[in-house]
Amino acid sequence: MHTLFYIMTGIDLVVSIVFSILLFFVGRSITNPAFRFQRVVFLVLSFFVAAYLAMELGFSKFNDNHHEVLSIGSLLMIYFLYESYFFSFTALFHADYHKQKSYLIMLNAHVLVIALLAWWNMSKGDIHSYFSLTEFAVGASRTNLHFSARLYLFVMLLLNIIFMAHLIYQIYRKYSHVVNELNINTYDNHEKRMSGYLMFWGVGIIILFVGQFYNSILFHIALRFLLLALMVATFAGHLKFRQAIIKYDIVDRKLKFKDLERNVEEWLQQEPFPLLQNNITMDDVADTLNISRDDLSSFLSDELGISFNGWLAEKRITRCEQLLLNTDMTLSEVAYECGYADLPTMSKAFKRKYGFPPSKFRVYKDAKKLMQMHENPMK
Repeated sequence: MHTLFYIMTGIDLVVSIVFSILLFFVGRSITNPAFRFQRVVFLVLSFFVAAYLAMELGFSKFNDNHHEVLSIGSLLMIYFLYESYFFSFTALFHADYHKQKSYLIMLNAHVLVIALLAWWNMSKGDIHSYFSLTEFAVGASRTNLHFSARLYLFVMLLLNIIFMAHLIYQIYRKYSHVVNELNINTYDNHEKRMSGYLMFWGVGIIILFVGQFYNSILFHIALRFLLLALMVATFAGHLKFRQAIIKYDIVDRKLKFKDLERNVEEWLQQEPFPLLQNNITMDDVADTLNISRDDLSSFLSDELGISFNGWLAEKRITRCEQLLLNTDMTLSEVAYECGYADLPTMSKAFKRKYGFPPSKFRVYKDAKKLMQMHENPMK
């Protein structure tokens, strides 16, 4: 039994560490607020699960097939796990207890002091483990600091857990009431999904806490299976949400690029020609279109597969063709109207694309035929 307990605890510990590492690295570039919130919550929870399992793996004590009850280390790790759950759940419903130092101090100061006193007493060799609640009750007859600290710690942890559970209930009830009163659908899919995950985590943490009263090693092995299933289900859901976010971002980006492409084409039809300035930069174009430089760069590279300079040259050549075919402007005037520094610069760009200078473009009435002859010289 002991071997199975250590095997399952070790497996859970490895899974929680891998889970934490993957959560830290996977999805860091995703900026979706809902995903970022979920990622941080699961990362914190998995960290404290790993801390609890490490405590169990390194300091668990047994008497035959009886597991130690009310272990200080395990109680503390479960408490911190529940506290992180409390801050996560209330933050989901827009209660910023995690930003208020008074709550952090109130929930942790005296707990840490008593825990340090208990461990200091243990370091002096005054160590006593209890393997049943009856033994713990008998320990009340002893007046040593270690038992008093353990009892006080247990009572304070229990009171704090009840207090946090009350706040969770109040926040959830208040939020639901506001939504119903306003008759709006602010309780979106993200909140439903996250509250569902956190409900399961809350139940799991409470079972871990209750498990500190049971000395059956089989019960603690069953808890390891519960934790493993909870972590695997959580990570699978996290990956599923990540894929949905990526898919949504791709669709959203395509729609965004379509709108941007339409706006760019409408802008290029304006008079005077928007690219008239020969030293125009990407920042200038982005500012004029009222978009960020990164958005414009992504549109050009990801959607059009072209650099800014390549796009600029293409649009100027297109404008040059239109003016040569539809106006009587001189070549120098055309060069100016298209944003070229001078006529030689335009002629060089034109010849690079078509293989002949712009002057010949006008000479031949069928310019398209001339271009076809250049592209297919054998015909």
